[in-house]
Amino acid sequence: MSVGSDKTTIEALNEDGTIEQVEINFGETGLVPVVVQEAGTLAVLLVAFMNREAFEKTRKTGLAHFWSRSRQELWLKGATSGDYLKVESLAVNCEENSLLVKVSLLGKAACHTGHRSCYYRELVPANQSQTPA
Repeated sequence: MSVGSDKTTIEALNEDGTIEQVEINFGETGLVPVVVQEAGTLAVLLVAFMNREAFEKTRKTGLAHFWSRSRQELWLKGATSGDYLKVESLAVNCEENSLLVKVSLLGKAACHTGHRSCYYRELVPANQSQTPA
């Protein structure tokens, strides 16, 4: 993983159909946050991080690669579980410091716990809590 301000320049298609150069900013940590959304349902499946290598492998292979902060290694989602994420589109935000990846789930689960999404638990509003006082 590279350290320091790390940027890569790439062409992007704007919503008006024009092409422009954008600079993906991997920041001081060498990582860019990535929101992963299911292309068909638009459900958010997970949030992860990419370094430059994960970004380039994702673009080259069409399968989502990430940087595991806990293991400190490149991670191909699905390599051990078989639940790969096929990239349908890749977008950068207006500040060029986060990515949105729309995917098709090739398998049953995006979450390492076996759930379809990492966001499988909806928080109960404070005024409706069942917790005893």
